[in-house]
Amino acid sequence: MTERRPHKQLLLVRFAGVDTLNDLEEWIGSLVEIEREALPPTAGDEIYAFEAVGLAVATLAGELLGEVRETLSLPANDVWVVLRPDGRELLIPVIADVVREIDLTSRRATVDPIPGLMED
Repeated sequence: MTERRPHKQLLLVRFAGVDTLNDLEEWIGSLVEIEREALPPTAGDEIYAFEAVGLAVATLAGELLGEVRETLSLPANDVWVVLRPDGRELLIPVIADVVREIDLTSRRATVDPIPGLMED
């Protein structure tokens, strides 16, 4: 990577030897990874989607709901796919009214489920 810069909700990167769209064609569909230190810092209470994977999720009352397996980036907001202890999946919208606290150090998130969220 020779250059990186934020652009809206994305991170634009430039790679050495990739100077035209034709140069880019062979890389379409490839997985690109960068070191954590190369990412721009997050603001305030923001985290990167990959940082949520593996978080234990519990309610305000302390009930363990499961572990974040994936973050879906949807138009309205992100949604965590949480694997429950019984193997079922729970979808949790990542919005301030629901996700009350994220503690990356302890790898735990606290949520306040909205009505209907926990129903099968």
